[in-house]
Amino acid sequence: PIVTRALCENRGIQELYLRYLECDTFGGCMAALLEKNKTITNLSIADSSFHKEATEFASALRWNTTLESLDLNNQRNLWLRLKDQVFYSVLLNQKLRVLGLSYVLLNESHLSLLVDVIRSNHKLEVLSLSYTQMGDSGSQKIADALKLNSTIYQVNLSYNQILTEGLRALADMLRVNRSIVYFDLQEHGSLETRNMDFSEILKANRVLKGMNFCFS
Repeated sequence: PIVTRALCENRGIQELYLRYLECDTFGGCMAALLEKNKTITNLSIADSSFHKEATEFASALRWNTTLESLDLNNQRNLWLRLKDQVFYSVLLNQKLRVLGLSYVLLNESHLSLLVDVIRSNHKLEVLSLSYTQMGDSGSQKIADALKLNSTIYQVNLSYNQILTEGLRALADMLRVNRSIVYFDLQEHGSLETRNMDFSEILKANRVLKGMNFCFS
């Protein structure tokens, strides 16, 4: 709480990384920070634990107008406590440019809300969704949403149990998308998946500068 008060009053700090923290009042402290600090644009709370007060954090995130980069990687406890509230808050926060949700298990409801975020947030530029277990069904939904997005330029969907149908949907998306520059899809795929031909994507898409289609 003492550090939180100091951060709330600070008028110079722009980037804050608070990883691997264990604190019963962490959610409340983060909520107060998002409500009162007007200079922090990049916030990483990956791997830190929300034991309670997660709802307060979600509400503060919804109304925050300065945050541009939010790293929520490996926030399993937060998702168990909040269900859909964080996604709803992210959906309503149109300032975010960078969103990290890796190592967060996404259910169907989460995916539906995330698709809305991709379609409606015209500031979002970087999206990290590795290890979310979205599978073929989830990747197809994400692919459809990315077809309509013109601002996201970096996407990471690695290790999501994406097989043939999901890969086909992503390949179709890359043929028409003209904003994604870096695309990461490392995967432990099937033999059929590993043998897919991505040459047609390269012929159709001249915008891509970096791709990782490494299958093992």
